[in-house]
Amino acid sequence: MRYVVTDDFVAKHGWTPDTMARALFKPLAQIGVHVERARGFGQGGFQSDGLTPEELRQKVAEVKRVLNEVLDGPPPDKPTDR
Repeated sequence: MRYVVTDDFVAKHGWTPDTMARALFKPLAQIGVHVERARGFGQGGFQSDGLTPEELRQKVAEVKRVLNEVLDGPPPDKPTDR
């Protein structure tokens, strides 16, 4: 499972895609989702192969919860350790 942040990502507070990817890295890792920063446009967001429809609905809800929590907070001041 992965969450892809592309160049067309627009976030609150004027966050750049790079800043958003850094901010999402640890919180999404805690729920088993890897964050990727991809250059270009489109094909971003949550991606997962092989989940049943019910598992997908549950994971999407978890990802949305994390996204909302991150977006409601301040952007990170510096890059996080990977």
